[in-house]
Amino acid sequence: MTEVPFKYMVSHPLADPFPLLTSAEAKKFAADIKANGLIHPIVIYHGAILDGRNRFNALKTLRRPLDPSLFVEFVGDWDEAMTYVLSINNYRRHLETGMRADCASAVAQVPRPGRSRPTQNCVTPDTGEPEKKGKPISQAKAAEMFGVSPRSVQHARTVQDQGVPELREAVRNDEIKVHTAAKLAKLPPEEQRAALVAGSKEARKRVTPPKTRAQQTNEQKLEKLVEALILLADSIVEGGVDSIVDRPAMLDGCTGIRRAAERIEAVASITDAGFDKLLEPKE
Repeated sequence: MTEVPFKYMVSHPLADPFPLLTSAEAKKFAADIKANGLIHPIVIYHGAILDGRNRFNALKTLRRPLDPSLFVEFVGDWDEAMTYVLSINNYRRHLETGMRADCASAVAQVPRPGRSRPTQNCVTPDTGEPEKKGKPISQAKAAEMFGVSPRSVQHARTVQDQGVPELREAVRNDEIKVHTAAKLAKLPPEEQRAALVAGSKEARKRVTPPKTRAQQTNEQKLEKLVEALILLADSIVEGGVDSIVDRPAMLDGCTGIRRAAERIEAVASITDAGFDKLLEPKE
């Protein structure tokens, strides 16, 4: 592998979506490499860093020469490179849902290489000519690969396209849910920033319309209905169908549940008497 000056080494588009070390973490990492050397080589895919961006940055910090022995070429096609970089990043760190949705959206925007060139989004090593770009993977495929829903990937794309940088960073750090961030991204930039400063709870308020009186009433009815259903189920389990007929107070205010109980009792009586009785001719 030919030695390449620092300024010409770039990261591969498939690696870009994944987070780098923080400044403090990077300093500790560089100190470790200074003390123990580079344990894992930097993986290159057609002239760009596929894995090892933090290691490369540490070498820059230490002003170490780019010894060819520090690099290894990835052997495989574009899909295999994508699978590799996803696997290696998931293995090393636990990526939260927001980060995975953001990464999935970013990867779904990286075009595959064209048929005439084997490389992707960088110059070809042989001719120096720009790459021909192909069609990216679908958002649904990216969602599957990163273990998130396609809807989350769509929300992440909205944040990337319309949100301020601070909003995207908040999603990546899991400080705000991606679906909430997608709604915030449609607000003017100054309102997005104000919502972030106020906190995630305030951000949700800004994008969630207040409930109408009818909605509040329906929610209260639903809560009461659920409570009655739970009581009904518990009574049937404990004492059988007869127990709910003996406790009419339990069903006060829940006409629908009372009717359901009566129907359950009717079904039980039919079962006890046998269905043949229903088929007997009436006199």
